[in-house]
Amino acid sequence: MSLANSKTNQTLIIVITPTYSRLTQLADMTRMANTLMHVPNLHWIVIEDGLQIDKNIRNLLRRSQISFSYLPFKTQPGYPKRGWFQRSMALTLLRETARHFKSNTNSVVYFGDDDNSYDIRLFTEYIRNVRKLGMWSVGGWLLKSGRAEAARNFPRDATRKLAV
Repeated sequence: MSLANSKTNQTLIIVITPTYSRLTQLADMTRMANTLMHVPNLHWIVIEDGLQIDKNIRNLLRRSQISFSYLPFKTQPGYPKRGWFQRSMALTLLRETARHFKSNTNSVVYFGDDDNSYDIRLFTEYIRNVRKLGMWSVGGWLLKSGRAEAARNFPRDATRKLAV
């Protein structure tokens, strides 16, 4: 894994994408690659849920000219499906290869699923500007009468410190 392709002092965005063999996999990965190829200073870690990588996905990654790592890690017994094990393996890979980062390189990790569509502004205007911890909810608000209203009210202890 070579992360030394940084041409600027911009924050390096590392996108971790778990994937698995299915009818729409190549189309989903193509759509995601078509977005990520427009994001400068990005490294894409793709983890295949299987015993080997898929040659079509490997070829797509090569054609995209995105800096990437592509590895197979079959989900182990006891782990839920949905890419949990693959994300954990990608984080392990990052910890083991930290020496490839320049000491002055800021980086941020984003977990991007291959079956979603992404607006490039997510990467260029938000993720790139994360300094410590960035998070947002998945899903949306319930709309009633043209106003957004929370579907549930979750009380929060104002004295509780947040994990940052």
